[in-house]
Amino acid sequence: MFINIDTSSGIPIYLQIMNGIKYAIAMGSLKPGDQVPSVRELSAQLRINPNTVLKAVRELEHQDILTIKRGLGAFVTNAESSITEKEREKIIRELLSKAISQSIHFKISDKKMHQIFEDELSKFKKSG
Repeated sequence: MFINIDTSSGIPIYLQIMNGIKYAIAMGSLKPGDQVPSVRELSAQLRINPNTVLKAVRELEHQDILTIKRGLGAFVTNAESSITEKEREKIIRELLSKAISQSIHFKISDKKMHQIFEDELSKFKKSG
C-alpha cells in the first residue's frame, strides 16, 4: 500500500495514514474483506512510530472502516457504507487541488485546465 506522509504539511501523521487508507478504499485498491498491512509493516514502510500507525488503525476501526481480528490483523469492512459521500468529496477536492497546483506550476491557463477537465470527463462518460 502506498501512503505518502508529508511531515511539513501540519496534518498529524496518524490522520495522513487514515486518509491514505480511506483513499485506497475509495479508489478500489482496498476492497471489503481485504487485509491492510500490519502495524509493523506500515510503520517500517513509512519509517514512523508503530504507535502512530496503531492510533490510525484504531480510529478507522472506531469509524467502522476497518475491523480488527485478534491475531489476524485489520480488514476493510463494507467500504460502500464506511466511506461517506463527504469523505469521497474531500478526497476528490484534494486530488483536484494538487492538479490545480501543478497546472499553475506549469503555467497552464484556467481556460485550458477547464478544457482538459471537460475532455477527461467526456472520456469517462463515453466509456461508462
